[in-house]
Amino acid sequence: MTFSFDWGEDRAWLTNSHCTELGWEVNFDEEFYQPNAQENQQIIGNEVFDPFGCNCTVDGQQRDCRFSDAAVIEIPDGVNRNKGIFARTEYYGENWSSGSLEMTNEFKIRDYTDGSFTGNEVHKVGATSGWTKGEVKETCVDIPLLNRPEFASNDVVLLCQHIASGMRSDPGDSGSPVFRRNMAWQDPNEAALVGVLWGTLPSEEETYYSPMDGVLEDLEIEGHEFNILDYAPRPYLGHSINWSAGCDPNAHPRIFWDEIDEVNEYEIQRTSDGGISWVHVDFITHSDYTDFNICEDMMALDSDGDDYEVMHSYRVRSLSDDGVSSWSDIVHFGNDESDENGENGM
Repeated sequence: MTFSFDWGEDRAWLTNSHCTELGWEVNFDEEFYQPNAQENQQIIGNEVFDPFGCNCTVDGQQRDCRFSDAAVIEIPDGVNRNKGIFARTEYYGENWSSGSLEMTNEFKIRDYTDGSFTGNEVHKVGATSGWTKGEVKETCVDIPLLNRPEFASNDVVLLCQHIASGMRSDPGDSGSPVFRRNMAWQDPNEAALVGVLWGTLPSEEETYYSPMDGVLEDLEIEGHEFNILDYAPRPYLGHSINWSAGCDPNAHPRIFWDEIDEVNEYEIQRTSDGGISWVHVDFITHSDYTDFNICEDMMALDSDGDDYEVMHSYRVRSLSDDGVSSWSDIVHFGNDESDENGENGM
């Protein structure tokens, strides 16, 4: 079991397709129970979605392909769940060592993204090896899973999978959430979900996971929107320069967006290193912000072209009684590199 989410009007949780009776094929009669609870008939779900693979060519061979090892389990009425939350244990293991299995807190999914890049630190919390961490070794690798009895077809390929090194996983950890943390957020119990674990190669100290983009690709079906966040509406930013006589050379970055109903405040973050590390700037209650702490000879950039040096970037999210939105698209401010004197003609 990975995490609970809303799937259209249904409450659901996610598991690996290979953990079901018929991988890559739905079995509506399959029931799931809490460990050691089947004798009490404490059902926590029924399988409702596990799509067939699509025909594709890999290395010159026709295969059944999907982008994730994932299946949807619907939660019955009367069963309690906590959407977007998974266990935090006492400590993590690294360098292929196991972590703690003793739950001491919870991780709340604050965002979900496919933002995994080679060298990124990633974590998982699993039922067997606990909380472990490592780093992304490879991204978007096509991995054949041939002659596997748990799949309906014997010639399946998972497309565009990610590989982590040093993040231990063992049998029984399948379906673990893979996530990033400490992304310039204030709360250490918050996580950005980046994928779902499905396999391991202990001899290479490698763990395999389906990125969230692949999970969402496979689960996309009309009338069943994926929603894991208790969130407010997401801001959509515009940007410009605010000129000020008190600034030499008098350019401040300005961002703005449409006011959103029932939002209590907005959080603003800034980065000056291309998004590697984000810094909290401010909480505000209005929808227009000028960063008077930044004074540069800069211009507002519509895109990152070769002629421009990005100096500062911003993102915003909204906070309401219903929760927190995902981050807005990023907007950039920078200098024209084609002018040695830094004059940008504005």
